Amino acid sequence: MEKSQAIPSTDTEWLGVRWLSATGRWGLPLTKQINLKTSITDLLHRNTCSRREWERPKLRVSNSLPHSPPYTTSSETATAQQCLSQGHASPNLRPLQTRPPPLAGPTPSQTNRKEFNMNLLLKTIFLTALASGNRASELAATIREGLIISKDKAVLPTSPDFLFKNQNSQHPRPPDITFPALGRRHSLCPVNALKIYKARTASLPHNGFLFVNPSSGKPLQAGRLSYWLTRAIKTGDPTATDPAGHDIRKVGFSIAHFRGVQPSEILQNGFWHSPNVFLHKYLFSCKPSPTPVVAGRSK
Repeated sequence: MEKSQAIPSTDTEWLGVRWLSATGRWGLPLTKQINLKTSITDLLHRNTCSRREWERPKLRVSNSLPHSPPYTTSSETATAQQCLSQGHASPNLRPLQTRPPPLAGPTPSQTNRKEFNMNLLLKTIFLTALASGNRASELAATIREGLIISKDKAVLPTSPDFLFKNQNSQHPRPPDITFPALGRRHSLCPVNALKIYKARTASLPHNGFLFVNPSSGKPLQAGRLSYWLTRAIKTGDPTATDPAGHDIRKVGFSIAHFRGVQPSEILQNGFWHSPNVFLHKYLFSCKPSPTPVVAGRSK
């Protein structure tokens, strides 16, 4: 029925609400009452529903009738409101359950999965950054197409559109990121961590990039990846003072230097044009840990 259209009787319907002249009460048309009953009955049949689905019938009831005196709701509407507010079936409906369906929300398994994805990301990006020595922007540009994970090494290609920091006409694009493996038995093997991470995140909306947000599954930008690297440092060493994601690059190549890796190889792997940058801004004295670890593309 169109709005503001009088029906051929003493009753009047306006904006979908009917004024019953005989009783002096407001009421809902029979079709609306049937629709509300159907919606409520359908909800009570379910085991779970979303908050929006649960609130929609209640909102339809509250918006359909005025709440200020001297108007009163019809008995059918009052019963529907009581049914929704108390969470049980009305006397005129077949009782299906005595409490409202649980609202949709994160289940314990979903919460555990999110925490697992976060811990897996922290471990993988930390071990990968330490093993490769690459910048956060370069790690964020790594892609899944062409990714090689073998028992001996991992090869991480970067997006063809990515421009490295020191890349120019005289210094062309460096080769793909490559670092060795420690073996499956080592919990700190970056190659094994990458293999697990890639499999666990294969179904996420990664858009072809390797590292993704543990919550949304979308690719991590350089700034966010640096944030997660910093968080990984704080997780491993809560006493660290003002850590930064770039510190992992410094540690990785400093360990490689004290392991005896040739300076020319360090410059090539770090994509530096001059040794002065590494010697004065990156290199610092550090005692290599007896724990096997891949650092600065050396082990």
